[in-house]
Amino acid sequence: MQSHAQTIEKNIRDGVYNKPKLCFIHGSQGRLIGLPSWESGQEQPRNPETKTPYYKELNARIPEDLFHKIQLASQARLANTFDDMVVLLLRKGLAVVSPEIKKGLLEQLSEFDEL
Repeated sequence: MQSHAQTIEKNIRDGVYNKPKLCFIHGSQGRLIGLPSWESGQEQPRNPETKTPYYKELNARIPEDLFHKIQLASQARLANTFDDMVVLLLRKGLAVVSPEIKKGLLEQLSEFDEL
């Protein structure tokens, strides 16, 4: 009996039960499955009925000690993967500083009123 992964791979490769059409995409995380337009880097139209998030790759240079703290947090298994842990930390951090973000944006917008 084939595993799910083997069945999916065979269906994509052979074009069987492959609707919507899926393809293999080779990225920084290895081989992934996506829609053909993802392979070319085109944006997918967003469907408001789905809850599936769209991901963008983020490259950032951070201090080594902070990176090690993120690794420790990831080992606590609060998220499934290291990437998911970074997303979790970013979401929580943005929630904390959102009043400051709002204030900064409003100050910048008020400058337009003065023009």
